[in-house]
Amino acid sequence: MPNFERITLIIESLPGARAQVQVNIPTPMPGMRLETPAHTLAIDALGWLGKQPAVAGFVYGGLPAPQAMTGQQRIEAIRSHHVRAGEIIDLACATATLRGDGDDLVCDLLDTLRRVGCVMHPSMQPLHRVISLMDDDYQSNNNECLVALSEEGLLGYAICFHAPASNPGDEPMFDDYYTTWIYAETIDAAWQHAIAWGDEVLARKAQKELAA
Repeated sequence: MPNFERITLIIESLPGARAQVQVNIPTPMPGMRLETPAHTLAIDALGWLGKQPAVAGFVYGGLPAPQAMTGQQRIEAIRSHHVRAGEIIDLACATATLRGDGDDLVCDLLDTLRRVGCVMHPSMQPLHRVISLMDDDYQSNNNECLVALSEEGLLGYAICFHAPASNPGDEPMFDDYYTTWIYAETIDAAWQHAIAWGDEVLARKAQKELAA
């Protein structure tokens, strides 16, 4: 039996149109042109493609790797969404080097996770849940907390983001600001959460100004 997987096909139809679709076909090697049975299967799956006058062929092509945010894009996010990254903790590094003791930033994060009833970003809930289920003796030990998080696979980034508390103009001013910890597997993913949070803060401030 061939190995069937859901993969992405780059479809080139004459005289030069191009489309990208996903179908279940025998897994090819990258760059391999597929055989006739795969052509038929793909055409049947797509339907509309079978009505095209000519098809140049099907060439396997994976989805492009997501591009990391550039520095300029982060600057634009700061200006547009009024949010910036502050303190950053790489939990994999913190755990591997047991930075739980003597690292004020790690201590601050773990103290936040220990607080009962603390309002925190939804992305932090999995970390808070792990810490809250620990025995008291272990929960008070920062390194034990890091180990517990690592055992649950929580080895991404915890980033404290800032959003201005007041806004005298269009440009964000961070003299006084709100903070929230955000967890994600990548820094880019954390930024996406932060952008949404920044927009929420902006909306709340706008509503407060209208009500004043």
